Amino acid sequence: MENFFEMFNKAIETKQIIYQYYPQSNYLVKKIIEHINEYYNQEISLAILSEKFEVSPAYISRLFKKETGQGLFDYINEVRVERSKILLLETQLKVYEVAEKVGFKSPVHYSIVFNKYTGMSPKQYQNAM
Repeated sequence: MENFFEMFNKAIETKQIIYQYYPQSNYLVKKIIEHINEYYNQEISLAILSEKFEVSPAYISRLFKKETGQGLFDYINEVRVERSKILLLETQLKVYEVAEKVGFKSPVHYSIVFNKYTGMSPKQYQNAM
């Protein structure tokens, strides 16, 4: 029952974020954002999204950029970095464990992306907070 409420609250939070930041967005873009926010810790690719939503990868890419103003993979990385910031602060997980939990296959790639979005390494972020 506790897991149900946690999942329910997460779904509500995701919908609130989508409608707050992308109120005018196309229905498909909203569904893609919901998918990313729910499955950010799993593999996400244009091919996977294309198959799930039954549209071409090029269409998803163009539409997402047009509707949100940012590239699809920039958005995915942004979500993963934001989720990882919480894990870095609220758990005792090592950086490579955090990287894995938020969907990065390589801790090195995770550190590069994290630095791009925050201006510091995950370890520096963890120590500064």
